[in-house]
Amino acid sequence: MKKLVLLFLVTLILITTSAFCAHKSPPVTVLSTKSDIFYFKVDKTFLGAVVEVYTQNGEKIFAEIVVNRTAIVDFKLGNPGTYTIRMKKDGKEENFNYIKTDSSDRMRVSTASISSHGSMIKE
Repeated sequence: MKKLVLLFLVTLILITTSAFCAHKSPPVTVLSTKSDIFYFKVDKTFLGAVVEVYTQNGEKIFAEIVVNRTAIVDFKLGNPGTYTIRMKKDGKEENFNYIKTDSSDRMRVSTASISSHGSMIKE
């Protein structure tokens, strides 16, 4: 009887553990896409990933390494169109599309750091 109870408990633990492993968070989470800003957060394992921005014609217009867990791709000064934001690290790749509707002439990328005094953005 003790062996049966022990076997049941081990099986229950294995099932519970596999359920938690199946629900891992994605390496990149989009926090906001409002006001021509693509604001995202990366998992610690995705620090050091390369972020690339492509135009709808497939032209790479920006590339940078992710050094903070949160970052912003600012499209306020970019031309209208559809952009692809690609993040790659160690054979893993995350792709996002961003549609810009207002006209302007350039784009910039900023990293965001959170301090105890609130949100601080540095370029």
